[in-house]
Parts: sequence; C-alpha cells; structure tokens
Amino acid sequence: MYSPKHWGIAFPYIFATFLAAAVGLPLAWNTGNVFGVGLCGGLIAGLMISIAWALRRYTPGVCAVLLVCAVALLLVLWEMAFRACITGAVTAAMLLIAWICIYDIGYSRRMHAETVSPVANFGGDGSVGRAFIVYHATRGGFQSALQTALAEVLVSRGWSVDITTASRETPKDLSGYDLLVIGSPSYNWIPARPIVSFVRRVRNFGGKPVLIVVSGGGYTERTACVLRRRVERAHGTVLDTMELWTRHPNVERYGTTDPIEIIRRAGSALSLVNRD
Repeated sequence: MYSPKHWGIAFPYIFATFLAAAVGLPLAWNTGNVFGVGLCGGLIAGLMISIAWALRRYTPGVCAVLLVCAVALLLVLWEMAFRACITGAVTAAMLLIAWICIYDIGYSRRMHAETVSPVANFGGDGSVGRAFIVYHATRGGFQSALQTALAEVLVSRGWSVDITTASRETPKDLSGYDLLVIGSPSYNWIPARPIVSFVRRVRNFGGKPVLIVVSGGGYTERTACVLRRRVERAHGTVLDTMELWTRHPNVERYGTTDPIEIIRRAGSALSLVNRD
C-alpha cells in the first residue's frame, strides 16, 4: 500500500506539517502559549507515531526510535504544563486516527477489493500439462500484463492455461492442474488480501509446483517472503519467487532487466517442469 509513488505524493504534506510545527513550537514556548506548545508538539509526535505505524512491518528498529522520540516529546510537554501534554496527546491521537482512516482503511479497501472474473482458457494442446494462473488485478494493469505474457509463452510451449483473478468465486479444486502460478502486488509490504484468502481456502496444494510472482514499485521482499511461507504451509512446492518492479530497476534475470521479458523467459523455463 505504501509504495514509493504514494510516499512521493504524501511527503510534501508531511514535510510541510512537520516544518510548520517545528517552527511554531519554540515560538509558542517563548511566548508561554500553552495551547500552541501542545498543538505543535502533538503534531510532531503524531507524525512520528504515524510514520512508525506505516513502517512497522518494514523497519521495526526505526519505528521503535520514532515512538521513543514521540513519548519523550510528550513527557517534555508534561514538564511544561499538564494542559500542554493533554493537548499534545489528543492532537497526536487524532493525527494517527486520520492517517489510519485515509491510508489503511480508505485506500487499502480499494486496493484490496476483489475482482471477480470467469476462468479464461488461453488454449494450448496440453502436451506438457495444465497450468492455472491466479492473480490480483491492479489498477495500473502491471500484474495483468505479467500474467498475460506468461500465459502466452506457456501456451506456445505446449501448456494448456487457465487464468482468473483471485476472489471468492475462484475454483479451489486444483486437482486437474500440473502447475500453479500465483501473482500478487505488494501493498504496505504484504500480499493482496484476495490472494491470501485464496491460498487459505485451498488449504492444501498437494505438493504441486507453484510459481509466485510479486509485483510492486520496489521493496517487495517482505511480501514475497510472506506469500512463499503461506504457500509452503499449504503444502505447495515453490519453484521460484519472482519480484518484478515498475519504478525501481529490476534485478537482471535470464539475461534481461525488462519485467515482461523476464516473465516470458521464466515461462519458457517452466516448459521443462513436467519433462524432468
């Protein structure tokens, strides 16, 4: 959810608020304006707590430092005046609530919303085997482009490919497939909820080979690890966990850094799965 793009949008507002509060705090302190001290201190503490909340899954050490600094600031307000501390604590709490409502509830609800689609068959003679691709659709269409490219290559290599988006309507009986592909964008360093729900509903992959494709602007390592663990706990045999990015340069794989070409060459390699 907190992708580099969205941090880029939010940063000017965060910086402006922090700068205004940092300038206003000593001014209010020098004039003895207790309410002003509490308000400015609360804004600074609230920003620290909110950023710590956003980064809690990615950099817990930094989060701990931010929380300690926020608490220390509120204690300084306590030393000045009880009313300043109460004003600061209330301001910080309101800022955190607003942050959670805007990002974690409002934005997250839209990004994690299920997309129901019928199972589409890409064709293929099935001489190598049958593959089932399940992915979460993103607004930018990056996951869709990746999975479409993969399906086309698999079909050209002799696979029969079915593809659909993850939802409550997605079939969970996978007994007729020889290869599973699970694609998920990374939102706030976690997999998309419809993908997690799909893995949970299947419960047992029966040792079938699974290719995991995680997409994002960057910083997808934690999402890839979380999804891999979930698939392995559901008795899936993970062939590979691919992380493909839209904003950061991709790590070279199969002799290329282009994400679409990487997934195509990975599909060519998958043609050997049932021949080994």
